[in-house]
Amino acid sequence: MPGLSRFAGIAAAAWFACAIVSCSSSTSPNGPVGSVTVTPPADTIAVGTTTTLQATVMNPGGHALSGQHVFWNTGKASVATVSDAGVVTGLAQGTAQIAASAGGASGIATITVLPPRVASVSVSPGCDTIVLPGTAQLTATLFDEHHQPLGGRTVTWASNLPNVANVNRNGLVTGVAAGTAIITARSGSASGSAAIVTVPAPKPPPAPKPPPNPKPPGGGHHKP
Repeated sequence: MPGLSRFAGIAAAAWFACAIVSCSSSTSPNGPVGSVTVTPPADTIAVGTTTTLQATVMNPGGHALSGQHVFWNTGKASVATVSDAGVVTGLAQGTAQIAASAGGASGIATITVLPPRVASVSVSPGCDTIVLPGTAQLTATLFDEHHQPLGGRTVTWASNLPNVANVNRNGLVTGVAAGTAIITARSGSASGSAAIVTVPAPKPPPAPKPPPNPKPPGGGHHKP
């Protein structure tokens, strides 16, 4: 909506101006400040991870000034915070603008925060045996960098020997022939695996032999 976009632009401009006025002074120990540049100007991080921004303070002639105190501010603290050293921490999915201010000038970096990345995948059970013909159900659990379980992610399954055991998209393994196959669950760059041993069904026991014919009474044939 045009009105909403215009309001968002006004709000962003107001926050930018506030970051300059409230957190910096027009005086500078090394002369007047002409501009502040933040590098990188844009970055992408995951929830729970950090990135460090650098602020370069320059005079009106475009020469870098040293010894300037830089004030850091975040435009959306619910998405990302920033420390006095310019270290940005992602808190929730979204986008936040980070401002660095010095001597009445300010620079901006845009930080995009993505959902937590998958750091590891655990497949359960880690080993199973299938008696042919038969199946086994595997389950994949995803964890972030802090070993907290993650949900709502896509998991792809694969078998290194589908002629021994294949797996469908839900982690159901079907035995095909005798042998051992490694089933892998992958999400993003992380993966976990399980070993599946397929064995033939045991042969049925042999049928019992019929009992020998009983001898007639008297031990043989009777003479007439």
